[in-house]
Amino acid sequence: MGQMVSHEIMGRSAERPDGTGMEWFQPPPHVPHAIPRGTAPAPGQLEIRVNGQPVALTWRTPGADDNLALGFLYCEGVLRSLDDISGINPCWHPCKESSGDVLDVQSAPGVHVDIQHALDSRRFTILSAVCGRNPPGAPAASSCALPLGPRLSPRAVAACARGFEVLSPPVLRKSGFHAAAAFSAEGDLLAAHEDVSSQNAADKVVGDLLRHRRLGAGIRLASDAERPTVLVVTGASSFEIVQKAAAAGIPVIVSTTVGRGLTMDLAVALGVTLTTMGRGELLNVYSCPERLGLAPSTETILRAPGLRDAHP
Repeated sequence: MGQMVSHEIMGRSAERPDGTGMEWFQPPPHVPHAIPRGTAPAPGQLEIRVNGQPVALTWRTPGADDNLALGFLYCEGVLRSLDDISGINPCWHPCKESSGDVLDVQSAPGVHVDIQHALDSRRFTILSAVCGRNPPGAPAASSCALPLGPRLSPRAVAACARGFEVLSPPVLRKSGFHAAAAFSAEGDLLAAHEDVSSQNAADKVVGDLLRHRRLGAGIRLASDAERPTVLVVTGASSFEIVQKAAAAGIPVIVSTTVGRGLTMDLAVALGVTLTTMGRGELLNVYSCPERLGLAPSTETILRAPGLRDAHP
């Protein structure tokens, strides 16, 4: 079971252009609007197929459906890289005006994709919030645990959380929508999406990263500074979020709350650092604090002020 460590972030934040004092993060060119700031479209079902065979049915917010399908299949181990597919095609229904509720992911010629694991680990259900996944036990999970690196400071993680607040307006959260974003270790925004569920939002982020070859085999990064390192999500970091982050090789999660029991055990087994931002610039660390340069403690909360001289 993980132990919670709290680390106080005392450094000043940079002034945002609007004078709010929050650190400002400009979306990269491939994230044209980041998190939408208008009225989100009504959720609807999306069926994901691979080579014509149904794999998953989810309830999602329309938009970035290709990324959702890619991210889901990558996190399930069906895809290993963007080169595994030849295209993503909508399936037309003669009795429906829209074909946007079914996507068929076609494998590339000569590439064998195994969908059995996805079928075994996830029940065919329309409710993504209660998607029935068979969680792996600690022995199975530890065999694919992330390495301890890269090393980050608590201030760097907190900066990503502040940047996420700029991207995720309260109106979305009050409307029952969730958002997710991936940041580099330097605090640069790499991908951001919203959805009716945090799991789908995370899948969209992973699919976006895969599409731009920041993940998977054939990864193309100019430097390690472009590597996805921190995943920030609204709501609780469920065991599914932990699994998705680990599958994508993202070692740090920042969320509003942290699920206990299975989520904590799985995070420890997979080597994922779970954190939340508390009041008063307090960063709560629930698992793998060594990645942030913090020693595990037998105390429920360890307060360590004075990061003005720390290097992000």
